[in-house]
Amino acid sequence: MHKAHTAGELDRDGIDAIMSEEKANQREKVTIPLDRLKGKIPGSYSVQQQHDYIVKAVDHYHLYLQKKENSVNKERLKR
Repeated sequence: MHKAHTAGELDRDGIDAIMSEEKANQREKVTIPLDRLKGKIPGSYSVQQQHDYIVKAVDHYHLYLQKKENSVNKERLKR
């Protein structure tokens, strides 16, 4: 940003655009202690495999809840 400003390539709009971008260290993160996952994820999995496993599990549970809610809504409509 400093180099662009010095070279005259950066104006107020450019600064505002850069400052409004989401930075990597500003993203919200979820932290799960490993002891809570012990026995639920194979110990041989790498960190990336553990991450993928958790995301797939959450996706699966989300679909399960949606199907369950749809089932309840269908039962209500039948009445």
